[in-house]
Amino acid sequence: MAAATLEPGVLTCPKCRLPLPLEELAMGQKTPCPGCGTPLWVTHFPALHLPQRPGAKGEAILVEGEASCFYHPEKRAVVPCARCGRFLCQLCDITLGEEHVCSSCMHSGQTRGTLTNLQQRRMLWDSTALILAVLGLVPCFWYFTVATAPAAVVLGVIALKKPLSILRKNRWRAWLAIVLGLIETGVWVWLLVLFFWNILE
Repeated sequence: MAAATLEPGVLTCPKCRLPLPLEELAMGQKTPCPGCGTPLWVTHFPALHLPQRPGAKGEAILVEGEASCFYHPEKRAVVPCARCGRFLCQLCDITLGEEHVCSSCMHSGQTRGTLTNLQQRRMLWDSTALILAVLGLVPCFWYFTVATAPAAVVLGVIALKKPLSILRKNRWRAWLAIVLGLIETGVWVWLLVLFFWNILE
């Protein structure tokens, strides 16, 4: 059972709501609640003990004629949206990498998939290339390698140029797909040369 947090820096039992003494609880294993005896599995991060920082409120306009936020006319604009050009206050500014966007552009970009800094899906080019290359090692699929082997090489090269996934720290799948694809393509070229050589003889 997970422990619940009701206020910053305090971890409470989800059943009896008694504040839990973190220093007395064994981390990584079940420990009974000192109040009700409910078995708890407690894990907490150092951020639990950090004080909460206040959110950005945005500065009010002090000088007449100063640029105001498109969404909050009473707030001073600090940056324009990189997509639509609307002026944004500190509260409305959404930073994606080095780009500042408003909430409307972020929503539309997320819907259309035009925000490269906010990727929700990523094509696994290396895995696709490796599947195509390994498919040729199965005897009943060998004849398909006339098409899948070159495709594996092309997808492997594309995978080398694409950014790595946050879960994958190397490119061995892409390299293996390229090597297998080249070997299978070489076998087909050799068979074709032998075929035409026998015809010419």
